[in-house]
Amino acid sequence: MDRANKIRTRIERQIQAIEEGQLVADTGNLMGGMRDQLKGIATKASPTEAAEIAEDSELYVTEIEEAADILAGDPEIDLAISIDDELEKLESEMLLEQGGEMPEVPADDLQYISDVPLEELPQEDSKDKLEEEIKKLREELEK
Repeated sequence: MDRANKIRTRIERQIQAIEEGQLVADTGNLMGGMRDQLKGIATKASPTEAAEIAEDSELYVTEIEEAADILAGDPEIDLAISIDDELEKLESEMLLEQGGEMPEVPADDLQYISDVPLEELPQEDSKDKLEEEIKKLREELEK
């Protein structure tokens, strides 16, 4: 019986090796298929490909914006007007309406222009009035 047991053990070992080998082969094929799938996906979703797609998309957006600008036209060119000049005129008109008159511009760099209009400067004859106001203020401070 010793021989018979050895033969059975050998056969069982070979059957077990066949089953294990088949499992390893099937697993290898499955993993190889998964690797091929991942390789295909990585090729389509690679960082280089993504960067190219983003760059192309940005280029197309820029081209569309340029086309829209062309279709919209440029008033400075189409109507032969300077928008900057028009804006400056409007700003000047608004300042005139708010202030009532154009500010005085010095004739040269050395000329001084007072911040206070001359009408608001105290006159010599109002010197007495100033002294009275100073006196009143001092009295109020003393109280």
